[in-house]
Amino acid sequence: MTHRKFLIRCSLVAVTQLWLLVSPTQVGVAAAQETAQDVAQEPALPDTVPSAIAAAQIGSAAEAALAQLLRIRSGLAPDPGLLAIDSLLADLSTSMEQLNQESDSVLLESMSLRRIDNLLVQWRNREDQVRRWQQRLEAGSSELDAELDTLTSIREVWEVTQQSAADQQLPPAMVDALQSVLDNAGEAEAEAVLWRDELLTILGRVSQTGAEIAQSKSRVERAITSARRRILSADSPPLWQALFAPDDSLDVGQYLRGSWEDNKASLSEFARSNLQQILAHLVLFLVIAVALYGVKRSSKSWATDDDALKASTYILSRPVATAAVLALLSTRLIHPRAPTVVFDLAGFLWLIPILRLVPGVLKPSMRTSAYSLMGLFALAQIEDLLSEHALTSRIVLLLLTGLALAGLAWVLRSGGGDRIPGSGRWRKVAVFLSQLALLVLAVSLLVNVLGFVRLAFLLTRGVLTSGFAALIGLVLVEVLTGITTVVLRRGPARWLQSVRLAYGNLNRRLSRLVYLGVLLLWLVVTLEQFTMLDPVVRVLSLVITRPWTMGSWQISLLDVVAFVVTLWLTLWISRIVKVLLKEDVLPKMQLARGIPETISTLAHYAVLLIGFLIAAGAAGVDLTRITLLAGALGVGIGFGLQNVVNNFISGLILMFERPIQIGDTIDIGNASGDLRGEVKQIGIRASIVRTFDGAEVIVPNGDLISGRVTNWTLSDRLRRVELPIGVAYGTDPKLVLQVIIEAAKKHEDVLDDPEPVGLFIGFGDSSLDFLLRFWTARFDSWRRVASEIAVNMNDGLAEASITIPFPQRDLHLKSMEETVRQALTDGSNDAPDR
Repeated sequence: MTHRKFLIRCSLVAVTQLWLLVSPTQVGVAAAQETAQDVAQEPALPDTVPSAIAAAQIGSAAEAALAQLLRIRSGLAPDPGLLAIDSLLADLSTSMEQLNQESDSVLLESMSLRRIDNLLVQWRNREDQVRRWQQRLEAGSSELDAELDTLTSIREVWEVTQQSAADQQLPPAMVDALQSVLDNAGEAEAEAVLWRDELLTILGRVSQTGAEIAQSKSRVERAITSARRRILSADSPPLWQALFAPDDSLDVGQYLRGSWEDNKASLSEFARSNLQQILAHLVLFLVIAVALYGVKRSSKSWATDDDALKASTYILSRPVATAAVLALLSTRLIHPRAPTVVFDLAGFLWLIPILRLVPGVLKPSMRTSAYSLMGLFALAQIEDLLSEHALTSRIVLLLLTGLALAGLAWVLRSGGGDRIPGSGRWRKVAVFLSQLALLVLAVSLLVNVLGFVRLAFLLTRGVLTSGFAALIGLVLVEVLTGITTVVLRRGPARWLQSVRLAYGNLNRRLSRLVYLGVLLLWLVVTLEQFTMLDPVVRVLSLVITRPWTMGSWQISLLDVVAFVVTLWLTLWISRIVKVLLKEDVLPKMQLARGIPETISTLAHYAVLLIGFLIAAGAAGVDLTRITLLAGALGVGIGFGLQNVVNNFISGLILMFERPIQIGDTIDIGNASGDLRGEVKQIGIRASIVRTFDGAEVIVPNGDLISGRVTNWTLSDRLRRVELPIGVAYGTDPKLVLQVIIEAAKKHEDVLDDPEPVGLFIGFGDSSLDFLLRFWTARFDSWRRVASEIAVNMNDGLAEASITIPFPQRDLHLKSMEETVRQALTDGSNDAPDR
């Protein structure tokens, strides 16, 4: 260490000591920790050693160091749960020995695919347990390593201090304090090393066990692959030979007892290791049942009040069955690594709520088919228990396949009639799938007779499980659509104005999502039953993740899908945000007219922009390239898209400056003349004006900003109306003014302030001309108000005997022939008196 570094270090230590003297009890320990950490964190140089503590500071620093060591030693002992892993590991090894005996390669070759799958689940559960132990042990070991680093730093600092103190004449008490720190540091370091070594030893055993589990699991996975490959090969003699050949298989009763013991052991182990998940599943069922029971009380009157809720009423009137359907639906989510017997038990439990809900979902003509399918599915579940008893299993499977084949043929008789659910296109799909299932059952019957028992079992069970899953899907659709209908029509969502306005569209779209989700769920179950799910997933994964190179840019189908789906979700989220702000949030605030529309529109485009950036990131697009592309497009926009940019900027001006608002009545000039109408929408590029004739005119925003626009309702909706009128010469003008003003004041839509005004505006050719001016707040119906007041004026003038003259002309003849004059004179004299 150089002399300069030494002086800097001494200065820092001196400043620390002054602070310790000010508050030794509260800051002493922290200062010593910081000093030790500084020493530990200082970059290690070849010629650098820890600096010694000054003699004047040894006392207080020793006190702080001892307190820190006491804290470290109190936390050195690892969690007892970590030490208990060693004993748990012994129990796991014992269970693994028995499981390894079952997973012997020779035994795996003779096992059914179902039992091999069950073994794989058990190995995966043990693998997960070992992985959790490894994570806990690694975390505990890392904590001890960190404490060891701290202890090593403290010990090195005080060893250097002891060496430095050897050349000084220190008091015995100070020497004892220095030695006490070193002794405690050494003891703490030894304890930390001891505990760390013990954890590392346990971790090594756990890792070794994990490697053994991985090896056994790999052997079982290879057996599954091999069993799936052997499905298309004959595994038994033809049935006509097996019936007359001696049966060397196990006794049925003995095998059933063994199967029962295996299943009971699997259930017991599952219950012990997944008690929290089982309780959570039960709580979920109870919560759903209680919620639906609360809805049941008010659902009885819905069917009479609303026809759309009749189907939902039946579902909600059976809350326990409906809750069971929803709770069982989450079985694989809550227990993803459960043994096969758990899912078989869940299959039996499905039958109870489905039996309860089928009458409300299917028509009477379809219920017989549904009940028959449920019975065959239950028989298939029981037949699973006999899957390894060759002859008995084949006979039971043969009968089961024959019953299913006959029942399905009866359902499809005459095109299915009313025995197949659905309508239109969906009914055609259901008929096609039923015909395909009929063909598969026929193939299963044939291959069972020929000796392909595994293939026959796979086909029959796949068809029955797929059919039962379709029945569950029908019930599930009714349950979910019923719940969504109630939530939108009767639930808290009805308090939202946006939901009430868009109920029909929203309900249709949610129903489509329900149908799509149930269809995908049925497809997954069907592919899994026919052992096609994993291959399909692998193929799809390879297809969508395969990169396509275009120059320096790589893209995959997954990137495209992520981009499209993110944009689709963004579009819907932006619409929801806009509608919620416009209809429910902003109207409750005291905002000026037009501001809610502006805020909701800007929020809509802000969500779209953010969503586009997220979609681009999800697709793996470098955002720096987007900025470069935007710069390049800016040049093109400046030349080729001037009008678009002009209208876009004009739209922003309209939103922020708000010279025109939605609902305003405006006059603008266009190519075909003046345009008058009401503003219905102000978009980012163009606005929509509805004329009084009913036409909707799309006006570019640039015309509204750069042109001359008359806004009749910018600040208020008042309108001044003028009605001209003429009376005969000789009429008293004062009486006329009194009559026309009184006619205006009588009308309820005429404002008192400013009050109506009557004006004598001049002498016309045939009349004395007057003008009535008044104001009305009914801008949208001012013409009706003017018409009614004109009628009142006419009635008032008639009551006052005031004449409204016709146009008059005086004709003066300067010259006329004498015969014409004489004829006119004679005619005038012969006219009778009037």
